[in-house]
Amino acid sequence: MVFKTEKENMSTVVFDLKGMTCASCAMTVEKSLKKIPGVKEASVNIATELATAVIDPNVVSEREMAKAVADAGYELIISHEKKEAEKDTYTEKVKEAKLRMIWAWLITGPLALLMILDMTAVVKVPYFNLINILVSFPVIFIVGYPVIRSAFVALIHRGTNMDVLIMLGVTASFVTGILALFGMNIADYSAVGAMIMGFNLIGNYLETSAKGKASEAIKKLLKMSAKTARILDKDGKETEIAVEDLAVGDTMLVKPSEKIPTDGVILEGDTTIDESMATGESMPIRRTIGDKVIGATVNQMGFLKVRVTNVGDDTFIAQVVNLVEEAQGTKVPIQTLADKVVGIFVPAVLFIAAGVFLFWLLDPATGHRIMLMASSFLPWVNPDLGIVS
Repeated sequence: MVFKTEKENMSTVVFDLKGMTCASCAMTVEKSLKKIPGVKEASVNIATELATAVIDPNVVSEREMAKAVADAGYELIISHEKKEAEKDTYTEKVKEAKLRMIWAWLITGPLALLMILDMTAVVKVPYFNLINILVSFPVIFIVGYPVIRSAFVALIHRGTNMDVLIMLGVTASFVTGILALFGMNIADYSAVGAMIMGFNLIGNYLETSAKGKASEAIKKLLKMSAKTARILDKDGKETEIAVEDLAVGDTMLVKPSEKIPTDGVILEGDTTIDESMATGESMPIRRTIGDKVIGATVNQMGFLKVRVTNVGDDTFIAQVVNLVEEAQGTKVPIQTLADKVVGIFVPAVLFIAAGVFLFWLLDPATGHRIMLMASSFLPWVNPDLGIVS
């Protein structure tokens, strides 16, 4: 948790979130946070996977907020569980999304070609129905497992998201293959279900890549900070410690060309400091005894003794990161409008699909087309509003 401002006992905090896949997920998390006593405002940004909330810390705790989000089927990262971005989690997510996309199309590509050949009667593929089922199953239920899991989690928690539409569409398509295999008069569309999952995984990969780029600014800022600091202990001996272990009042030793570990005041020394990362000033600035220095700036010339004045969330770099996170977590008016639409979009699509199912059910002559007509409406309508929002 990062405290940003305090006014009338209210604090603005920012949390990382996990498990969200679409704007509908963000709306669900936002509603769960707003229901908690002590939470005045809450805003969730799907692009950055950040939740920004105005709370009364005397009324609500971060664990209560984490539990409320967990009850909705998602995960909120509380402060002592959050590691300051040393590990590039988005890089791992992008790699996984890319791998799933590649595997999906390595399997589905040949299947799609066989389907075209079979439909055009160029080549009559023996046991094509069985091949469809055997090849489609791993694409839909193994490679596409995160989508299926996300949909079931949403349904278990009495919610809906875009993955619910995909799951219902591809599952219904797969079931047509099973029914056809057992002799029912119904066309086999299990291969189409695999293709739909493949296209959806392409979208997931592009979305994950975009989210990773949205957090690049914060990563670059955090990488600017020094990792260790040399201090004088009580006996006057020089000791190297992690920057996180610095305390206000410690005396840091900074050699020429080294980064200043954290904010402080010069006790001894005269130097010039490159403060371009903080102020944009292209020329080094002269600093001497009594002057304040900023963490992560570069000492260029002299040897310095610096007394620590700010650590942790009170440092200049931390405040800049907080401001960037707050800006990323804030919604523009058009996004707020889009989220309201998305809130009713998925239920509306499910309602229309059910209506299509019932409509075709009334016509016995075309009863075998019921599942096709209803299921085909579900996945293809998904990107139209979900991606735009």
